[in-house]
Amino acid sequence: MSSHITVFFTVPPKDIALDKDLNVFLSLCEIERAEKYRFAKDRAAFVVGRALLKYAVEVVAGDSNYVLEINPLGKPLLKFCDGRPALHFSLSHTEGLVVCAISPSVPVGVDVERKDRQVDYTALGSLCLSDLENQKIQTLPHHRQSEYFMRIWVVKEAIVKALGLGLSLPLPQLTIKFDPLSVLCSPSLHLESEAWSVIERVLMDDYRVALMALPTDRKTVLQKIEWRRIVLKKI
Repeated sequence: MSSHITVFFTVPPKDIALDKDLNVFLSLCEIERAEKYRFAKDRAAFVVGRALLKYAVEVVAGDSNYVLEINPLGKPLLKFCDGRPALHFSLSHTEGLVVCAISPSVPVGVDVERKDRQVDYTALGSLCLSDLENQKIQTLPHHRQSEYFMRIWVVKEAIVKALGLGLSLPLPQLTIKFDPLSVLCSPSLHLESEAWSVIERVLMDDYRVALMALPTDRKTVLQKIEWRRIVLKKI
């Protein structure tokens, strides 16, 4: 069995007229959710994300007549009203970029962050870093430590989204290594990370993206990943 993943990404226009565009892009429930965002930039990211998702579904499936179903751990799935097989998808956004990964055959997870984002990793390390990752960061020059932490963070976020385990997955029991990229899991997790397809790449020079595909069985082969930049006005 082969699998095909398409990753759509777009730059949210700064002048998007949300009040006018809500009825075009969102359902009534989504409008209500968008209006609850306190900050305009977060509201815009939500609207653009849902618009990009609808565009992606139309490209992959031919229409956007679907409903979103959420599992108990918060992982969404696209189900069609006419009984066609569900689509797997994942959304992520950061300042200046929204990304949507979609696949008809395998669960996917995607995460994106700006390359220049600075964080105090010491405050977050105990929550998401393994001992090996902490040791590696300590060997790096101070000016590179935040960047390396963010590389780990983006990959782990993509993994969490693909697995659909939410906060129940103890991140310190995952170890991310680079050059080449690999994922080591604690035996206590009972996860077969050898079957995972995980990649990271840079988009538009300024953004780091991680993508994970979760094969449904060992016979599934990740055949193709297509990256498509979309201009919002064409949606």
